[in-house]
Parts: sequence; C-alpha cells; structure tokens
Amino acid sequence: MTARLPFTLTPLDGEPFEVWLHAYAARLAMAPDQLADVLGLPSRRGHGTITRPSAAQLAVICAATGLDPSAVTALFTPCEPVPPPRLLQAWMPQRTTRFCPGCLAEDPGQMPAAWSLPVTFFCLRHGQLLASCCPQCGRQPASLAGPSRAGRCIGRDGCGGVL
Repeated sequence: MTARLPFTLTPLDGEPFEVWLHAYAARLAMAPDQLADVLGLPSRRGHGTITRPSAAQLAVICAATGLDPSAVTALFTPCEPVPPPRLLQAWMPQRTTRFCPGCLAEDPGQMPAAWSLPVTFFCLRHGQLLASCCPQCGRQPASLAGPSRAGRCIGRDGCGGVL
C-alpha cells in the first residue's frame, strides 16, 4: 500500500506532468526523482520525461496524491509542449541557497526566494556574486532553513557565523 502524501497539489488545466512533479516536489522539500520514486514511477535520471503511466502506476499516483484518475491522466495529455528537464531544473528551488552578505548585513531578515534558484548568482544592488557558504565554517546553508533570520549560519554544527 502506498503512503498518502501530506497534502494534495491540484494540477493546473493543461499542466504537463513534469511541471506538476517539480512543483509538488519543491513544496514537499524533496527532489523530483525522490517524489517519482514515492509515486512508483521508474527512475527518471538521464531521460527526464515520463510517459503515460500503467494502470497500476496510475492507482499508486492517485492513492499517494489524493487526485482522481482523470486529473492524473490529464497531466499526461498536456495542451502545451513539456519544457526540457534542464529548463525545469533551472527554475526550481535548490537544496542550497546562495546569499548576498551585503543584503543580509543591511536587513538580516531578507531572504528572497530568487536566491534559491540556480539562475540567480549575482546581487544587482551590491554588484557582487552571491556567496554560497558561511565564511566561518565553510558550509552551505540549507535552502529550506536558509541562513537564520538574524543573518547567521545555522549549518549542521550551528556555528552562528555572520553571513
């Protein structure tokens, strides 16, 4: 029996499965490949797009997500072309967050969501590359926790270094 995920993400009309999978995985704080495993789908590594699921896979997806079969089937018959996996990955939040030390010094509570996107690597306000690790312990802050609201590192050892 498949475990029920903590909440249901209702797909948008015409939304392709890959886009929905990435969005759902981001909200669940997991990688799309991990969510695909939970949904009983074969490994996606290397080939990206998932074809129409079998009846057994459809039942597992419905049981895990709380979606009805027609909603899941509609994900596999999108109105628009599916973006390539590399494009999807570029716009999905990552496990680690880069940050601007200048922005955090000015406003320690500021953590723009764009800092967790791989396409964001430069602070226009301060004209510098975003930092990717704590200057004190050298570890990357996790994107879900991010640097603390006080602009301090909350890495695995909780060093508390000023970011």
